[in-house]
Amino acid sequence: MFKQPNALALKLGILALLLFISAIPRSFVDSLVEERRAFEQSATNSILSSSHAAHGIGQTTLTVPYTFRTCAMKEGKKFCETNPLEKSFLPKKVNIVFKDSIELRKRGIFKIPVYKGDLQMSGEIVLPPDVDPQIKDESITPRAQSLTLGFTHAEAMSDFNVTINGEKIDAERTSTGLKVELRDQTLKPGDRLRYTVYARLDGYGSFTVATEARELEVDIQSQWPHPSFSGQLPRDSKITDAGFSAHWKLMQASAAQSIVTSYIEPVNVYTQVSRSLKYGMLITLLCLSVVFLMETLAGLKIQAMQYFLMTLPLACFYVLLLAGSEHIGFNVSYAIASALVVGLLFIYLSGAGATKKQASILAVSLSAVYGLIMSMLMSEDYALLIGALTLFACLATFMIMTRKVNWSALRAPKESHELA
Repeated sequence: MFKQPNALALKLGILALLLFISAIPRSFVDSLVEERRAFEQSATNSILSSSHAAHGIGQTTLTVPYTFRTCAMKEGKKFCETNPLEKSFLPKKVNIVFKDSIELRKRGIFKIPVYKGDLQMSGEIVLPPDVDPQIKDESITPRAQSLTLGFTHAEAMSDFNVTINGEKIDAERTSTGLKVELRDQTLKPGDRLRYTVYARLDGYGSFTVATEARELEVDIQSQWPHPSFSGQLPRDSKITDAGFSAHWKLMQASAAQSIVTSYIEPVNVYTQVSRSLKYGMLITLLCLSVVFLMETLAGLKIQAMQYFLMTLPLACFYVLLLAGSEHIGFNVSYAIASALVVGLLFIYLSGAGATKKQASILAVSLSAVYGLIMSMLMSEDYALLIGALTLFACLATFMIMTRKVNWSALRAPKESHELA
């Protein structure tokens, strides 16, 4: 109960100040979250290094080079020069089958999922009958043909082999993929080149296909249960707890029509802790409001220092949540941290002059809000709706319970002592 004429205004000013001061420790926790996130990224980089990569399949190209000799008469003398010429041909059909298994690599407390993928890619390229350059009165010499297979991270292949028209041929690993010199497999106009590539891909994060072909088919089977498809969406897909499968079929596919399959982690503890931090001021406001109502309606006397001390466990909650989430998971850590904070405030308020009923009201109110916030974190689609209804319910409760308070007289009516 407030006895001095300016006691209510002073108390409200102190509470408002405490509300803003409580944001300071939360900002430090937010910095700590980003620091731990950076540690996780550092651990990821040290595990992956150059042995794993976000693999992508690029363009396959058959290069048919020529050399032609041109001569001209100048001042009665014949001058000749040699000029290079290249023609490139793209696949008519490409079929890609990719199957993977998932492994967890551990570095300290961090676990990084990586995939071991078996890739089989086959295709067909047809040389047109008029492939030879039509240059009159010149000497044309064909050179060794080559097949270039585009891979974004060929260095992260643990094994590979290439078959051309049924014959296994040595392939050279380059910075842009694999290159095969067709020294003994030179194609003539109208010939077909059928190729098959087998590769073992050590990767993480995503698998991308961006190749041009008249007809492109892609089949992916994975043990990862949380895929995300972007670019060209699959015609058919099946996602279960044991993994997923997806099928694409594109006609007149271009390199711009990429197929991107991402291996996402739907629950990241640092993201969830960051999201929960956004509700920190709401929880602090609720706690201070409940105790303020007890002062106004039930005559409970709480000092400014006691108000301040009650905001500290609310900030400590996020440190407990962050530390626990790295070891036992977010959900279990959230339940334990909220139980510890609610229990501590119940014990503290009981010893600060409040009855067990009053301390229980605070404990139940905080428990309900922690539960509602957890539901918002678990359901992003309904988070705004749940938050809006919760905020309105708190405001309505405060207004209804204080509707008979004579704020000018700085005292509550006798019939409103049901909280005592």
